[in-house]
Amino acid sequence: MVAIRIGLKPWEFDDLTLYEFNLIVKDYTEKRKEKQDTLLTQGWLVAMFNRYNHSGEALPDLDKFINAKEETTTIDSMIDIAKKITSNFGGKVEVIE
Repeated sequence: MVAIRIGLKPWEFDDLTLYEFNLIVKDYTEKRKEKQDTLLTQGWLVAMFNRYNHSGEALPDLDKFINAKEETTTIDSMIDIAKKITSNFGGKVEVIE
């Protein structure tokens, strides 16, 4: 089933060793992940442009977003994000310790 999904013909699959097949599957998986990341980035950029278009704000420097390095997420930063989302949707933020 996997061989058909990645575009191998039955006779091509029969001629491959397990190692060669694993290399093809890894390459296919990496390409799919790159494509998914590209689509997610494009969707995010479209949403950002739409937001700025409707709000009238000036667009931010895109290099800041496109060339940004991944940051490790801490529990505190996730809690801050959850608070912002809750506030944006009109919810009440309560801190329980």
